[in-house]
Amino acid sequence: MKVIIIGGGIGGLTLANTLQTQGIDYEVYEAAEQFSPIGAGIMLGINAMLIYQNIGLAQSLRSKGHQLEAAHITNSNLSPINSMPLNTFADELGADSITIHRADLIQILYKNLDPKKIFTGKKAQYLVQNKNNAEVYFRDGDYAVGELVVGADGIHSVLRQQLFPDIQKRYLGQTCWRGVVDFKLSRVFQNQLFEAWGPNGRFAFVALNDKQVYWFAVKTANAGQQDNPKTIKSELCENFKMYKGPCQQLIMQTSKILRNDIYDLKTPKTWHQGRVVLLGDAIHAASPNLGQGGAQAIEDAHM
Repeated sequence: MKVIIIGGGIGGLTLANTLQTQGIDYEVYEAAEQFSPIGAGIMLGINAMLIYQNIGLAQSLRSKGHQLEAAHITNSNLSPINSMPLNTFADELGADSITIHRADLIQILYKNLDPKKIFTGKKAQYLVQNKNNAEVYFRDGDYAVGELVVGADGIHSVLRQQLFPDIQKRYLGQTCWRGVVDFKLSRVFQNQLFEAWGPNGRFAFVALNDKQVYWFAVKTANAGQQDNPKTIKSELCENFKMYKGPCQQLIMQTSKILRNDIYDLKTPKTWHQGRVVLLGDAIHAASPNLGQGGAQAIEDAHM
């Protein structure tokens, strides 16, 4: 059997690694021209780390990431509303929770694979299914053939649009800003994730390593708006001025702030058709919460 994986993100590369451990042939086709260091941070919870332990990647991830002992939902003053003792769960379940830069996660997953089985600059256009295999055709005129095709091509999945055209993205009325900044958190914030809920939205921050902090800010907004690079920092600081802790400093010291409108999908009962199955955001995209969007794609790959 050969498995054709469309998409070289977290879900697609995790699937390739799990297949590799099982001795099942695979090929990964990624639309981007190269695996470049993009994105911000992500939390890998215990459910994700247990899977990476099974395929021998947990230690490499820990070496690039930052161990979490607790996660807190707070009010804007950083007074806890609810707390999760992640270190207690780690003792019970045999795996920890970490934060890591998405670029580091992708590189670890990518470098553990056979480079001859990974192809970039391959934008899927359509697929054809036959009795014994499925064929995926790309915009550059190339094609790939396998007994199984897995669509891991994200919320804008070309394969989903062909197989399940009735499933459409839903805008959730929220926009998310994200950033990674060189910053040393005070001891009270070390090894912990804080997500503050207030009248003007949510603001979260967590260390990625000893030198970097990942933060994100969420508020209600109309879809499709764009930021003014000259004023975005002051605008975010004004919106989140009542939020305590290092929020203002993190915003002001970030060199590059990313913005994404938040969409999800109404998940169907069936994720497959014939020899094609979808995973992760391609079929069950959800609003981002504690890294579980990525973690669910990782669980899909494991299953």
